[in-house]
Amino acid sequence: MIVFIDFDGVLHTVRGEQFEHMDIFCAAMRAHPAAKIVISSSWREVFDLADLRALFADDIAEQIIGRTPVLPGVRWPREREIRQFLHDTGRTHEAWIAIDDITDFFRDHTRVLYCDPERGLTSAVCAALDVWLSAPWPASPEPEDAAWLAEDLYRLSEQEVLALIDKLELSLHPARHELKEWAAVRFSRPNEATSNIEGLRQRFMTEVINE
Repeated sequence: MIVFIDFDGVLHTVRGEQFEHMDIFCAAMRAHPAAKIVISSSWREVFDLADLRALFADDIAEQIIGRTPVLPGVRWPREREIRQFLHDTGRTHEAWIAIDDITDFFRDHTRVLYCDPERGLTSAVCAALDVWLSAPWPASPEPEDAAWLAEDLYRLSEQEVLALIDKLELSLHPARHELKEWAAVRFSRPNEATSNIEGLRQRFMTEVINE
């Protein structure tokens, strides 16, 4: 099991001392030494992994295996960054749970333990974390619907985009025309201005979201 941990609103409250809840998080993780930790906090954009590890107790720092990538301008950013980390590190088969305080950062809320940013990490959240870490939960497959993929088109191969087009064609989805046009520019006319490609992608996203 991989635990993706946020800092602000979790390991400390919005008005409290920094890392005031670090001790209870470390105690919770100490009971599960086989679990892995990944930093998903925005602090990863400022500090390198060595500095982030130094914030934790030495034994817990050894459980930290990385930090999520930064994917600016995407919908459900924290979940996308988590899934990108799993994809990049070959861990998509592993189960995961996130601890965070912002619901809008996720689409799949079943894999998140939310904290009240005014209270941060509580004993109740730690108890829920213990349940997650004690059970053999299955991995969470990445969503395949159009709204999710619309936000992630640049990561898809040409074959994956064509498969999505076929799926939209079968359902007569109104966004299929925009996706076809985007794919033609992206894969057949790669020298065309990037702004034109991005404009087509935005049109596709608008069709999907407003369906």
